[in-house]
Amino acid sequence: EKWFHDALSLMTAHETRQWMQERGYLDRWVLPVLDLNCGRGGNWGKRPPGNSPTFMPWDETCNWDLHQATDFHTIATRHLPNQDERKFTLAT
Repeated sequence: EKWFHDALSLMTAHETRQWMQERGYLDRWVLPVLDLNCGRGGNWGKRPPGNSPTFMPWDETCNWDLHQATDFHTIATRHLPNQDERKFTLAT
């Protein structure tokens, strides 16, 4: 048996939005404004971003860039002694 969690569906459910409104969270939720997503076709208008990595730069490439930069700095500082505070490492 498989179980799936769809966070976007849970976040956009009427009960969830009502709960967020009652506690003042809905005003802090990042939503498109000025009909930003309405011209893209489909049911995108007034909906939160998600389920499409091309709309979310961190999902699309920025995490990859961050990992690449960390790898680069780790390689570039491998000659430094372990005690040197400038040394990058992938160890946690």
